[in-house]
Amino acid sequence: MVQTYYLTYLTHPYWMSGENELTRYYVPRPLQLANTANMPQHIATTQANLGWLAWHEGGISGRQRLRAWLP
Repeated sequence: MVQTYYLTYLTHPYWMSGENELTRYYVPRPLQLANTANMPQHIATTQANLGWLAWHEGGISGRQRLRAWLP
C-alpha cells in the first residue's frame, strides 16, 4: 500500500513541470497497484494524471475532460 501512495504522488512534480515523458513513464505502475489494492482515490489520481497528459499533448478537449468526470 505504501508503494502505491509513493508512486501515485511521484508523478506530480513531473506533470506540474510539464515533463510528459516522465509522467507517462511513471503512471502505469501506480495505476496497476491501485487497481489491485482496490484504492479508488489512487485510481482516480492516476487517471487524472493520464487525462492531464492527453490534454497537455492536445489529445482531448476541455469538454471531453469534463465528461470523463461526470456520471
